[in-house]
Amino acid sequence: SDQNQINRKCFKITDPYLRNRMKICFLAVCLMWATSLKVASFISSYFIEVPPVDIMLTSCRGAYGITKEERVRYSRCVDVQLDWCNRNLHSHTAAETQKINITADQNKLTVIDAERINTHCSDAYKSLRYALESWVSKGETVPLISDFESSCSAEDRKEVITSLGNINSFLTDAIAISNMYRTESETTVGLLASYATARTAYDKEYLDNHTNHV
Repeated sequence: SDQNQINRKCFKITDPYLRNRMKICFLAVCLMWATSLKVASFISSYFIEVPPVDIMLTSCRGAYGITKEERVRYSRCVDVQLDWCNRNLHSHTAAETQKINITADQNKLTVIDAERINTHCSDAYKSLRYALESWVSKGETVPLISDFESSCSAEDRKEVITSLGNINSFLTDAIAISNMYRTESETTVGLLASYATARTAYDKEYLDNHTNHV
């Protein structure tokens, strides 16, 4: 029986299928050993020169210092630009406020002149109406304008216009002032809107840059 067991073992070892399996297993073990981390590190360090740790630490510290310095410089630059924008906004606001006050004073004077002319016209109309009513109440007839067209010279018309005042010139000046104020107001509003949009985008970028970590 012992001889039979020995023969069986020898038969199994000499089996070609078993030998192929053993070869494949041995090859797999060799490949696993060759692809291990330690062997791969040894092979890569043999072909690639690895710098010393001190040099690597010095390089990393230098890069970190440069990055930190640039971040501080950028923050200072942002602060300077923000301060400049605020001062520019304040100066423009003061200038526009002064223009608005000047225009408001001009408009106030225009309204006062218009009220004065309106009062004069109303008083003249009342006086003329009272004179005509008195004229008619006395039994007099109101002459037609056509009766005096031939005798009303250019000097007479000029004297009448002078006594009444040049209303057309006043209206022209009032319209010119109104148009000028409207143009300046539209331009100012457009500039302020553009500046507000740019300021919003700048503030958003400023906050993003200050909240991001290097």
